[in-house]
Amino acid sequence: MKSLFMLSCSQAAALIHQQAELPLSSGNRLKLAFHLRMCAACKAYQKDQRLIEARLRQGNSLSAQGMTPEEAERILNKIKTN
Repeated sequence: MKSLFMLSCSQAAALIHQQAELPLSSGNRLKLAFHLRMCAACKAYQKDQRLIEARLRQGNSLSAQGMTPEEAERILNKIKTN
């Protein structure tokens, strides 16, 4: 039986993107928090997304913020695969 709190990584990624635009419901916030505690890959993805969002809000390019080209390429590749 599937737990009510279990999300797939793609569902977690969708919630990570959604929370950048709108606040999550308490249920979705709880589900995402539970998933992130168990999934290091999604936790790293959330961290990368927050970094990108912060830099976009600042209106600066990734390289202008001191990010190496390799770091920028890694993040952009993650975005392309999702």
